[in-house]
Amino acid sequence: MEASTNGSPGEIGANATAILEGPCLDLSTFANVQFTFDYHAYGDNISTANLVVQGSTATDIWFNLYNIVTPITSQDQWISEAIDLSGYNQNIKIRIVGTTGNS
Repeated sequence: MEASTNGSPGEIGANATAILEGPCLDLSTFANVQFTFDYHAYGDNISTANLVVQGSTATDIWFNLYNIVTPITSQDQWISEAIDLSGYNQNIKIRIVGTTGNS
């Protein structure tokens, strides 16, 4: 997602939400399941990113609220995350919900 309004690819503007939703996954036959992903957060007004696992009910299992006021100059790099999903032994959907800051 790109919050600035400079014509960049992926630009969605300020205070907007984007959702990336995966297919239904059956975890009942797996053990030690992890969801791994990389993210990049850099800028003056970065807002939020949520990872939502939806089985019988939707649950936010990962949340990262970026510093909305100060640029995150130390994070001008890709960060890797690994989320443990071994507690889910059912059909699930994974959704990443991102919201841009105000500029």
